[in-house]
Amino acid sequence: MKHHQNIVRDEQALWNRFLEGDNEALASLFSEYFSDLFSYGMKLVPQEAMVRDLIQDLFVRFWEKRGNLKQVKNVKVYMLISLKNDLLQMYRHNNNVILDAEEVDNQFEISVEDIWIESEKTKALSEKIVTCLNSLTSRQREIIYLRFYLNLDFSNLSEMLGMNIQSVRNLLFRALEKIRSEIASDDIELSNVEVFLFVLFSKNRMNSSPK
Repeated sequence: MKHHQNIVRDEQALWNRFLEGDNEALASLFSEYFSDLFSYGMKLVPQEAMVRDLIQDLFVRFWEKRGNLKQVKNVKVYMLISLKNDLLQMYRHNNNVILDAEEVDNQFEISVEDIWIESEKTKALSEKIVTCLNSLTSRQREIIYLRFYLNLDFSNLSEMLGMNIQSVRNLLFRALEKIRSEIASDDIELSNVEVFLFVLFSKNRMNSSPK
């Protein structure tokens, strides 16, 4: 908890410098959050050029309107929500369709590339996990990704998903129970499926970032 609080304070200090017109802070924010924004954006709308362009546009807009922006509770969550809204608006415009956030979420899929693969044994397991994850509802897939890949806490998840914290806990619990029941075997001890998922996602996350 203390480590998380320190990270949040550092983020807010950087955000404050940015609001004051420090262009080095802007560059630091871009460097810090681009990877998370890109990975999440590609889950929502898997069109690489569009996602990259919208992230660039997002930071330009932040800079141009920094005088009207305020302090935020969590910088990463604020940026993720902003990008999701931009993607939704762009998708509507490009496809001339009425598309709501739930329909965008329905496209949310998790692939083998999101999972850390160490050996042939873990490759087979990873494929099994991905199959299991994509059998979840779209909302369950998204909360798994946000929780274990982007490492958001329950308060952040509540804000991202527009749900109260108890509903978030219930949604995550049901998803974890299904994962536990479907991939547990004599060879795998899943008494703590949350730790298992954190390891699978985090190790891959440390070794992958868009160029």
